[in-house]
This record gives sequence, C-alpha cells and structure tokens, in this order.
Amino acid sequence: MEAIVVGIVIFAATILICILIIKPRKKTQETQEVIDIPRLEDGMKLATGDTLYWYQGVPVKCQQSSNSIWKVGQFRREGYSSNRDDTITLLENGERKLIVKVYEGASVKALCVANNGTFVFSAHHDPDVRMGGIVVLNKDQKEVFKVESSTNLISSSISDNAQYLALSFAGSYDKTDPHAEKVEVFDITTGEVVTSINKTNDIRYADIVVTEPNGDVLAYLNDEYIGLIRAGTHQD
Repeated sequence: MEAIVVGIVIFAATILICILIIKPRKKTQETQEVIDIPRLEDGMKLATGDTLYWYQGVPVKCQQSSNSIWKVGQFRREGYSSNRDDTITLLENGERKLIVKVYEGASVKALCVANNGTFVFSAHHDPDVRMGGIVVLNKDQKEVFKVESSTNLISSSISDNAQYLALSFAGSYDKTDPHAEKVEVFDITTGEVVTSINKTNDIRYADIVVTEPNGDVLAYLNDEYIGLIRAGTHQD
C-alpha cells in the first residue's frame, strides 16, 4: 500500500514538473512570433517605392542613396496647415543632418539622394498638389540646381556622384510647359541639358536610373530592364 502511495506521489510530481517546463516554452514561442513581426522603426517598404521609417516618433517616407549612407525623406510637421507632407529631412547614417521647411500652402515629395548627400525634392501647391518645381540641394542645404515646371513626374534619378539629374515627366494640360511628356537629363554642375527626348509608349511609365560618367539612362518597367537612352540625344 505504502509503495502505491509513493508511486502516485512520484507520478503527480512528474506531471507537475512537465507542466512547469512546457508552459514557459509556449510563452517563449509566442514572444518570438511577436518579435519576428517587422517593425516600422527599422524601415518598411511601401507600395509607392518609398521606405517608411520612424524618427523621434514621426513617420518619415524615405529614399536611400546607393551606398546606404544617406536618406532623404518627407513628413508632415505637427500644427502646420497642410494636409500633406510639408517638410524634407536629410539623414546621414540615421542621424538627422538638416530639415527643409516649405512655405505655408505648399507640400513636398522626396525624390532621390546621391552618395555625397546631394538630394532632390519636388514642391507642390495646395490644394490640388500642382507641381511647382524640382529642387536640388547639397548636404549643406545650398541650392545647386532647380527646374521650374507645372508637370508632375513619373520617375526621377540622380547619379551616384551627383553630376546628372534625370527626370521623366508626365503629360500635361499646360501645353506651354516644355518638359511635358519628356525624359530629360541635366548636368547639374553646368546646367546643361544633356538629353531631351519625347516619350514613346514603351517608356511612358518606366522607372529611370541615370548613370555616370556620361549621363546614360537605364529604363525599367516592373523591375525589368527595357532599354537604354543614350546621353546626347535631343528631340524637339
């Protein structure tokens, strides 16, 4: 009888130990599943092609340089009248380098940034987000180039060393805008228009990447390479 009682006690103790061991493992697994969920603070790719980061509690939509050192982003600062993003920020290795605040009644879009921190953004007029122009600033917030246009962009690119800026313009109701429905490449060190072509259907909505040393442009559609635009091509 005594042996039976001892056996029952040992069996019960064994079950209790198993419960104590198994329960923490279950919680650990649940915790691990939560940790594996992507966090916005680390950057999340958006359908627009931007990457969303959190900087000091503010969501910032960023474009990144090819060397991953620089990011240029846009956000809406609290208490401002615009319902859209109205501030540009430049970050170097995740630390804020500068902020560009546009005038009231305007909004901005961060476009691209070179490997030396030179960055590009577009300025728009509220309430219809009408294009005002494209601005290029260096890392010291000095304006180095500007294109005035009322036509929205399909795609844009700055070369790694910030010599060339390529812009692919949409169509426009403003028939006086010389940039509408064109791909243009500018040498931002001289102001020269290196390339200016009328867009054909195959590149109408393509993403563009401008390269050095000549300013040639690679065109992509849905991440597939579709063609090369040679520097020096001009069409009326």
